[in-house]
Amino acid sequence: MKINNKILKYNALILLYLLSPLFLLSQKKEVEKAHDEVILSLCYNPKTDEILTSDAGQVLKIWDSETMKMKYEFSSKEANNWQAIYNKKGTLIYACSKEISVSDANSRKQIKTFGKSETNIYSIALSNDEHFLISANWDKKIRVFDLKKDSLIQTLSLHQKPVLSIAFSPVDNKFLSSSSDKTVALWSFETDTAVLIKQWQAHDNDVTKVLFSPDGKSFLSSSGDETIKLWDTESLELIRTYKGHSASVSCIAFHPNGKSFISGGLDAIVIWWELSSGYRIAELEGHMAMINSLSFSPQGNQITTVDYDRTLRFWDIKDLLNKEQTSDSSLKYSQLIHRNRINKVVVSEQEDIFASVGRDSLLIIWGLNSVLPIHVIRAHEQNISCVAISPNSELIATGSDDKTIKIWNAKTGSLLQTLDKHTDWIESLSFSPDSKMLLSASWDKKLILWNILSGGVLKTIENKAWIKQVGFLNNDTCYFSSDEDFSIRFYDLKNGVEVQQLKAHTQSIRSISLSEDKKKLASAANDSSFVVWDLGKFEMIKKLKSDTRHIYDCDFLHDTNQLATVSSDGFLKIFDIEKGILLEKKKLSNSPLSSISIARNEAFIFCSGWDQYLNVIDVSKIELNK
Repeated sequence: MKINNKILKYNALILLYLLSPLFLLSQKKEVEKAHDEVILSLCYNPKTDEILTSDAGQVLKIWDSETMKMKYEFSSKEANNWQAIYNKKGTLIYACSKEISVSDANSRKQIKTFGKSETNIYSIALSNDEHFLISANWDKKIRVFDLKKDSLIQTLSLHQKPVLSIAFSPVDNKFLSSSSDKTVALWSFETDTAVLIKQWQAHDNDVTKVLFSPDGKSFLSSSGDETIKLWDTESLELIRTYKGHSASVSCIAFHPNGKSFISGGLDAIVIWWELSSGYRIAELEGHMAMINSLSFSPQGNQITTVDYDRTLRFWDIKDLLNKEQTSDSSLKYSQLIHRNRINKVVVSEQEDIFASVGRDSLLIIWGLNSVLPIHVIRAHEQNISCVAISPNSELIATGSDDKTIKIWNAKTGSLLQTLDKHTDWIESLSFSPDSKMLLSASWDKKLILWNILSGGVLKTIENKAWIKQVGFLNNDTCYFSSDEDFSIRFYDLKNGVEVQQLKAHTQSIRSISLSEDKKKLASAANDSSFVVWDLGKFEMIKKLKSDTRHIYDCDFLHDTNQLATVSSDGFLKIFDIEKGILLEKKKLSNSPLSSISIARNEAFIFCSGWDQYLNVIDVSKIELNK
């Protein structure tokens, strides 16, 4: 099956899940018939990034993760190596069949075998100190081995059907077991003895895999009931259920940062999930048979998958959600992760993060140079029209058609407050320079000044017409656009009086931008014009006409004599204000571009629009027509 790296159309099954904008990852390479027998497991060497695969015969292979070529092949004495793993140093390989073998990772020579069983050993796990190894067996038993003494020290008979998976916590002495009896059990080592903490029915079918998160605070379980579940390690309470597969889920793997995971199943699909929200980041299609095993690379920049048809596939994460290759060298990347039009993108003043919001009700928080989101949050129940980041980069505010404003912790993505004094859609938000106040504008024609710490209202300003844009000039003075006369008004918050008014537009002002030095203000409107103002004299510097009717947004570059605009024709345009000339015109979309924000020191332009793409432009690579 040929892999297409264009966007998948939603099918009926996918639409059952609300947050499911699914996309294909760019496939780096595949190796068909990578083994002569069915491939049962794969894992990465934690030190070298080499990939180890084992099969239903006696063969194990080591692959180069960069070239995707096989480096070594070696054999075990027993067939059906259900799982093969490395120790933490990447120096030893443990494999299980009807016995457990230990091999030197460098020479591939078998050192010893132990734990011979009459039935298959499905899963093995090493304790943190590598003192113990635990095995999960078809005979319903869990066996604990002391590796220093090379001896079996405990046999646990708890599950009523074959034990399918074992996992050790990465931070303490706990371990998990799962079984065909639909249960999961949590255990603890106490004085070299495994003690049961709790056993419970976790699913409605076989529990195929269990896996701790990298921080050990939670764990996943996957099942034949087509679901994956997230559990709290301390309370053992169910946190979230992930639904998306159409058949049994056979394998799961965490991203090294613990914020996302991948799952594969009998439906031959691999899904990449955002852990905290259940958002499906991407879908990997192309396998023709059940996914038997999968893993992220230790660096988190590659996914490797194997299927029952013996096909080994490598997926490059850095190409995730990018548009098809373009000759435009200034386009750093173009990502599709929102499932509906993007309304606003904004960069923090610290230039460490940026955020995007849209009609899909999602708030997505990004690192400035990251290809993948830090947080994907379903922030509201309706369209999110606006977003603002506090100058200290600690808070993010979102405003929605649900008439509420929500304040979020930018680092953790947690909700801090909900502000609900407006009676209509929220239109615009802005934090004060000291990050202690928030200004909001709504279709209810009110401007509200909020105390961020308490969530209380400090001041309410009522206008005669809609207020489309708000901002702070300083902690005591704000500005806003009024549809009453299409003006920009400046308001003294301390004394409660209007102190200045600027007027040059004949239709609604869609955007207001303050220059980095706060000496200039730019406004863009539906009358095809944008105006640059001198804030020292409160006079117009220049009024320019665009060749399109609707200019949706504008922002100053680091050079405050240059202004960038996005508009309904899908073009990014950069103007020289003083000369009044167009320096660059770049087509980014066949749909309107609705938002722009510039990291002025880093020289990146972030723009987005109705086509759901987030475009990042490297200003240093734009050849301006000066």
